[in-house]
Amino acid sequence: MKRIRKVAVLGSGTMGARIAAHLANAGVPSFLLDIIPAAADAGSRIKIALAGLDGARKTKPAAFFEPSLSSLVTPGNFEDDLTRVAEADWIIEAVVEDLEIKRKLFERVEAVLGGLPGSAEPNDIIRALYDDVQHFVRGAHASDDLTLLCLRWRGIELSGR
Repeated sequence: MKRIRKVAVLGSGTMGARIAAHLANAGVPSFLLDIIPAAADAGSRIKIALAGLDGARKTKPAAFFEPSLSSLVTPGNFEDDLTRVAEADWIIEAVVEDLEIKRKLFERVEAVLGGLPGSAEPNDIIRALYDDVQHFVRGAHASDDLTLLCLRWRGIELSGR
């Protein structure tokens, strides 16, 4: 089973900052990235990510099991630090619920990663994921169904939509 050594969390609001905190609680370092505030100078380009991290430190009940675990979270921004997603084993998106913002961010992440793996067939991806789940549960009785859907995006744009 693949070990997750580092995670990139995109969005440092309530959800993103707490996700980064729980990753830290599990001993997994993360990058916590967000936008640059308007009219930011060189010293405040990560102000939004720092505010999210600070909120996770101060929340009651505590998001971090121990205050020192917050050192496992590295704040940054989408302009200066987005290339760090290439260092991550897992990328979690937690930005504002706006599809256009998400689409643009995903395009930028895809560009950093050099594109998405296009050589894998959907059935191969589903088989690998199913095998990983079976390995994880180690024969335990399933109390819920596992439904998987894997689509191949061919980049066709629909006109008029």
